[in-house]
Amino acid sequence: MAFPITRTAFRTRRSRYVSLLVLLALVAATVVLTTTRSAGSDIRSDVRAATATRVAGSVRSDPTAQLMGEARALVAQEQAPWIIAENERPGTSSWRIPLSAPTSIAGFADAVSAQVGDTVTLYVSTPADAFRVEAYRIGYYGGTGGRLVWRSRSLHGHDQGGPIRTGGTNMIEAPWSPSARVHIGSAWPQGIYVLKLVGSNGAQSYVPLTLRDDASHAALVIQNSVTTWQAYNDWGGYSLYHGPGGSFGARSRVVSFDRPYLARVDALC
Repeated sequence: MAFPITRTAFRTRRSRYVSLLVLLALVAATVVLTTTRSAGSDIRSDVRAATATRVAGSVRSDPTAQLMGEARALVAQEQAPWIIAENERPGTSSWRIPLSAPTSIAGFADAVSAQVGDTVTLYVSTPADAFRVEAYRIGYYGGTGGRLVWRSRSLHGHDQGGPIRTGGTNMIEAPWSPSARVHIGSAWPQGIYVLKLVGSNGAQSYVPLTLRDDASHAALVIQNSVTTWQAYNDWGGYSLYHGPGGSFGARSRVVSFDRPYLARVDALC
C-alpha cells in the first residue's frame, strides 16, 4: 500500500512519529457579563457559575450555569452505555515501553483499521527466538492510559532483513513474510489501539491499529492521520520530507505502508 507526495513542503513541521494516545476535544462555555440600569442607578451584575444575579428587583439565571447545564444534558443524552461501562474497566500502564527496552523488534500490519470480525495480519522481524503480541486500547482508565484487551501465545521470531528501496521514487518497503494473524473479536471495543510487540530478548515496539464501527451514529468521531504518520516516517532512512543526511532532494516521492514506524520508544511514554 503506497501513496505519492501531494505537495513538496508544509508550512509547519508536524511530529514525525506515531502518537497513539488518544486526544479528545472539549467544548468551551461562554461567559456573558451584563450591566443594567434600573431606578436611576447603575447595578453591576457579576456572573458566577451556579449562582443567580438579582437585577432591578428580579432574579435572572446565570448564563454560564445555563450553558453548562445544557452542555451536560447534551453529553448525557449522547453518551453510549458501552463507553460508560468501558471507562469503568481497570486499566494498566503496561502498554508503555520503557526507555531502557531494546528496539531490536519491528513490525507492521496489513491494515490501518479494522472492525469486529476482521483478521489483521502482522509482519514482524526480530533476532529473538520468540515474541508475543499484546493489544492495548488507549484511554484514560483511571489515569493508567490503556487497557489490555488481548494477548497472543508465544510466537516464533526470526530476522526478516532490512528495508528495500525502489530506485527513482526512493520508496522504502519491508517485503516480509506474515508472522501472526490477529482475529478481532467481540471483546475488542472500538477505539485506538497499540499492538505491542514483545521479544523474548526484551525488545519492544508498537504497531498502531484503529478499531472502527462503520454502523455507529455517535456524536463524536476521532480521525487518525495515518497518511501524515507515514509521510514523516523515516524508517529505512527515507520519508516524504528527507532522505539520508536530511537531504530534501533525496527524499522519497512515494511512501509505503508496508514497513514499520521508526522506533522511538519515548514517543508514547
